[in-house]
Amino acid sequence: MRVGDYATIDRDVSLQTHLFEDRVMKMSAVTVGPSASVGTRTVVLYDAVVGAGVRLGALSLVMKGEHLTPGTDWQGLPAEGRAAPTAPCAA
Repeated sequence: MRVGDYATIDRDVSLQTHLFEDRVMKMSAVTVGPSASVGTRTVVLYDAVVGAGVRLGALSLVMKGEHLTPGTDWQGLPAEGRAAPTAPCAA
């Protein structure tokens, strides 16, 4: 497991470095980049990379081998990218 500087791992998060698939134990690393934020009760499966500055919402699931683009927002089960908030239009 690799967790970058200033990363935030909330309560009850599972950074899962192994799974049993068809009665075979498969293992690999989980990487959380610097300044990333992983929300409460989120699961990140092995071979996944949560990029630098990523904001991963609560109750989310990052599938094995998935790479979340640095500086983006994610939420859901499985996690999907969220659109960045837009600035209000000046009238």
